[in-house]
Amino acid sequence: MFEPHGQVEAHLEGRILITNLVGPFNVELIRHWIHLSMPLTQQLGLELPCGSISIVHRSMLSSPDAFDLLGKTLRHFSHTLYGVASACVADATVEGRNMIETTYMRQQARNLPQRFFYDLPSARAWVEEQIRAAPMPRP
Repeated sequence: MFEPHGQVEAHLEGRILITNLVGPFNVELIRHWIHLSMPLTQQLGLELPCGSISIVHRSMLSSPDAFDLLGKTLRHFSHTLYGVASACVADATVEGRNMIETTYMRQQARNLPQRFFYDLPSARAWVEEQIRAAPMPRP
């Protein structure tokens, strides 16, 4: 087992899980992210819609196994919890942003509505809009 590459911090703001990440990432960091997020997502419950915003710094590059685990985590967020939107914030200086955005959206967008943004206010507005538009309680 390797040490996590990168850094992660997570907290809730209302019904949104906010995560700050410093990449590049490996699968161990994604596992650590899941470990940090589980108690927070449990607070959200299963019946009311919620969303997530990941704010990425330095690099979005990750190993293929980390990318696959991230996809499984998003499916869990969408299907087990009532996750209705996932946003990623990365400015133009973040390494790998364009490549990951294209690949990520093609492979992961079928799990739940997702968008990439250059700034947090735009991402927050979009996620909040998706939460407001979702049926309550869960259908």
